[in-house]
Amino acid sequence: KVGDEVMWHVSIANTSTACDADDGAPYHLEGGSYGVARITSLHATLPATITIDHVFPAAVSNLNDDLLKTNVINTTQCVMQVIRIPNLRNLTISGATTLTANAFSLGAQANQATGNGGIIAIRVSEQLILNSGVTLNILQTGLGYPSDDTALPMSFGFQGVGPDGFTQSNVCIDCNLNLGMGGGVGLGTGVLNAGGGGGGHLGAGGNGGKDNDPNSQKGQGGNQLTGRLFPEYLMMGAAGGHGKGAGLTALQLGGKGGGIIMLFAREILDGNGNASINLTADGSMGGVTSSDNGAGGGAGGSVYLFTQFSNVTTLTTSAAGGAGTNYINTACGGGGGGGGKVLIQSCMSIAGAGAPIILGGTAGTDHSNCTTSAAEGGPGGSGIGIAPTHNFCP
Repeated sequence: KVGDEVMWHVSIANTSTACDADDGAPYHLEGGSYGVARITSLHATLPATITIDHVFPAAVSNLNDDLLKTNVINTTQCVMQVIRIPNLRNLTISGATTLTANAFSLGAQANQATGNGGIIAIRVSEQLILNSGVTLNILQTGLGYPSDDTALPMSFGFQGVGPDGFTQSNVCIDCNLNLGMGGGVGLGTGVLNAGGGGGGHLGAGGNGGKDNDPNSQKGQGGNQLTGRLFPEYLMMGAAGGHGKGAGLTALQLGGKGGGIIMLFAREILDGNGNASINLTADGSMGGVTSSDNGAGGGAGGSVYLFTQFSNVTTLTTSAAGGAGTNYINTACGGGGGGGGKVLIQSCMSIAGAGAPIILGGTAGTDHSNCTTSAAEGGPGGSGIGIAPTHNFCP
């Protein structure tokens, strides 16, 4: 409704000019670009129109006329979504509660109604209170970038989807997109064995395993993200690459990346003791099918918590990579997904906060025929900052 706070997020931009023509400008719309604003008018008549008070930095110009242009394979892809941020004055959790968002979904290719999900953001302006013994779970595991497009036949292999889009081919092996966060596809035809690569984020995805046949090509692990960092960008974890079976007729789907969690609360209070908060945005393990070769795990997503003060008994945060899938028959395993991002900031205190979990995913197991083993994903990054100088401190 009018007055609601929203976040806009460029979830996919597969070329430097997919969403605008300002390639190389200081304020350029790329995969992971985002901002917040408030709705000033809303017209529900299709096609629906939402007007907000601030959208892009003033320097951004030459926008393409339709920001959700397409998600068609091997074309220019610009996918943008708008997410409502619930604004609450006070919030009391009186019983065990789990919050989650819809998974990010591309749906059928060229479906203009899709290209959303994977992000949950909540703002509490005063007090978030957890009653005695209560656990609040905010879970985004496997709700980030997906590994496939359900409109296409299973005989096609997919590089894992990431912020720079996706590609599909039955010969797309060892391939990476511009940023290379999506895991590459492993190939298995007859005696050729190779697993899919893990998705990347702040940790690189692990390579899939392969045998000693010179024609066998492992799925390349998604690259480590070295630019596009918070606070300018918000990233979901990239998906792992498919593991392909003999004859290109079946595949193991790569693991999905973790989504994004953003929790803003002035105070987080443990009402009567032993309350806990669990914020988890892990990547998921690839799906297991009859395919020989293992798929890559999805990369961990992003967890952000901002508060002036918190005294909950236990605070757990995780953005770990998903495990690579094990081999079937005589094939090779998939690479583990890379770890994601956890950032906690407070003005005074964060009681009960354990070390963020940002490990890379374990590698899938390989048959003895595999002379190059699948690799685990690299660790992600984290930070816990307690200082009175944060911009939200009084």
